[in-house]
Amino acid sequence: MKKKIKNILLICTDIIAINLSFLIAFAIRFDGNLTGKLASQYVPIYLHNALTLTLIKIVIFYGFKMYNSLWRYASIEELVQVIIASFFATAGSVSYMFIMQYHLPRSIYILTFILDIILIGGIRFSYRALRKIKERSITRKKDFKRVMIVGAGQAGAMVIKELKNHDELQSKPVVVIDDDDT
Repeated sequence: MKKKIKNILLICTDIIAINLSFLIAFAIRFDGNLTGKLASQYVPIYLHNALTLTLIKIVIFYGFKMYNSLWRYASIEELVQVIIASFFATAGSVSYMFIMQYHLPRSIYILTFILDIILIGGIRFSYRALRKIKERSITRKKDFKRVMIVGAGQAGAMVIKELKNHDELQSKPVVVIDDDDT
């Protein structure tokens, strides 16, 4: 049940981020003047289609399994997943608008693609950062075994990373030694 609530919360934040990216894109495109003559031609088109555009993007994000994990260990692969999902979500939005014969400036779609990556990726990385802060505060309260790592190469670095990422091991790397002179 806890995972389901987190997923619903993540979907809700994505809905906000998607619509925020459109509004910021309009603000950037029209120099902050959303009531001007040119902007007033396009903003109502977006508002009329906002629900459908949001739904298209959420469905595509769901199809790309963006709600399967909450990024306890975010990496480049997850960032690439956000970029690819945002690309296809934007393509889906453009396709819908083209089929329905609604026209927005091309720059709006480009800006929303970039802003989706920033906002949606930022939400996920923020979750990871907050979780890390919470884990560190818990880590300070626990009594961990101090561990010496033998080997300062790539394998040693991997061991250190694993020990830092898995508090259940109750181990804290404090020193690394290596016999390599270089």
